[in-house]
Amino acid sequence: MSFAASQSTGGLRPGASSSESKRIASGSILGGLQKWLSDDAAELSENAEFQPEIAAAVPKVVDLLEDNDSDVRQAGTNALAKLSEKAEFQPAITDALPKIIDLLKYNDHNVRKAGADALVKLSENAEFRPAITDTLPSIVDILKHNDYKVRKAGAGTLVELSKNAEFRPTIADALPKVIDPLKHDDYNVRKAGHDVLANLSKKAEFRPTIADTLPKIVDLLRHNDSMVRNAGDEVLANLSKNVELRPAIADALPKIVDILKHDN
Repeated sequence: MSFAASQSTGGLRPGASSSESKRIASGSILGGLQKWLSDDAAELSENAEFQPEIAAAVPKVVDLLEDNDSDVRQAGTNALAKLSEKAEFQPAITDALPKIIDLLKYNDHNVRKAGADALVKLSENAEFRPAITDTLPSIVDILKHNDYKVRKAGAGTLVELSKNAEFRPTIADALPKVIDPLKHDDYNVRKAGHDVLANLSKKAEFRPTIADTLPKIVDLLRHNDSMVRNAGDEVLANLSKNVELRPAIADALPKIVDILKHDN
């Protein structure tokens, strides 16, 4: 049976409620995915006759990542990972990446985690890395989201992706945007920026760029908002724990002293 046929409403009783319809539909989709993930799935996806239909179903697989049922979300994640191994399905999955990133903005923690897990899993496949690289600025923008939990999801995903060397140049280019949240009037926004900088500073590839951004961090010490000044102070104190960053911080000391004089 084809994937599309597995999603028909033939199993609905007459007069079924919308919630029941959704439940049955989800179960039907999950059943179809479980078939894909069975021992016969590889053989099915190898068949050229089924590949266009399976590729067209990729957006429906992504939809599963926002389902209320954790088993359905996991099935969606597993299905994406399995399909991503086949070159025939990779363009459709690449086209779905913006939708996967949007999952990081959901109110539901489990949906955000499903989106983050899917992105990290796909990043293990070299074919998806150029497309994921192109989406990194969008992930950085999430650090300025109104919802703290969303910002945390963006920060966590960014740090997780930074473990892959191929993403580091683009993330490094985006570091000035990571500093912007430190100026925000919301403490949690500032903390998101602080946490990302602290985590990235643990990787040698980011330290030269972080060193270049230190003047902007020092400038936070003269901000008219005391909370922003405190954020700058905390970031500098944290970064000073890294030996490689100390020369750049030492170079900025005259400016820091000058700012402190004016404050007094």
